[in-house]
Amino acid sequence: MSATAISARSKTQGRRYSGWIGVCSLLISLTFYPLTANADEDDETITGAQPIASQPSKSDIEPGLSVTYYYAMFEDVAYISKLVKGKPGQPIAMLDHDTDTGKVLTSKRSMGVGAEIRGMIQFPEAGTYILRINSNDGVKLSIAGILVYEDPYIHSDIMSDPINFVVEKAGWYDLEIDYYQKKGTSALGLYWTPPQGDTEVAVPAKFYGHLK
Repeated sequence: MSATAISARSKTQGRRYSGWIGVCSLLISLTFYPLTANADEDDETITGAQPIASQPSKSDIEPGLSVTYYYAMFEDVAYISKLVKGKPGQPIAMLDHDTDTGKVLTSKRSMGVGAEIRGMIQFPEAGTYILRINSNDGVKLSIAGILVYEDPYIHSDIMSDPINFVVEKAGWYDLEIDYYQKKGTSALGLYWTPPQGDTEVAVPAKFYGHLK
């Protein structure tokens, strides 16, 4: 075999070898780095929520969320309504509360406060809302009867991981929050990034309401 033939054969084998390396590299990359990888894939997604069957008219809605306060040194959100008798409080206009020494929400105290917050939240358009909840201390949040988030025990300010909340139909949805603050600082906030949006904000007051 001539030197020229040997050289050509070596080049061909080299190209085949390089080709196999490329294929193997691609397979490895597909195995460990899927083409569909997305930074939001690991976020919790909640589906199946249904709006209130008979949507209330504007004349039926009072602004803000109704609240019943329970005054005791709670350590678990499950016991809020089981230890003491509750007292109605002033409605809560919106959930963006964070204080070092002030009174908890619309209550009359700065510590030892439990709250049953009830009402509605309006999702103005269909799509996926990214929700986050800030709490100090315990909190349990449900929308349309579906548990969205729960951190029931004593803790300093904690912002939840993003939660993808899928809204199939715009409208008013039932909202329930159980919350308590034992002592020290307190915080309770509900934040969203609307569909197609890129800015997180506290859910505006106009999207909260409760029935008269």
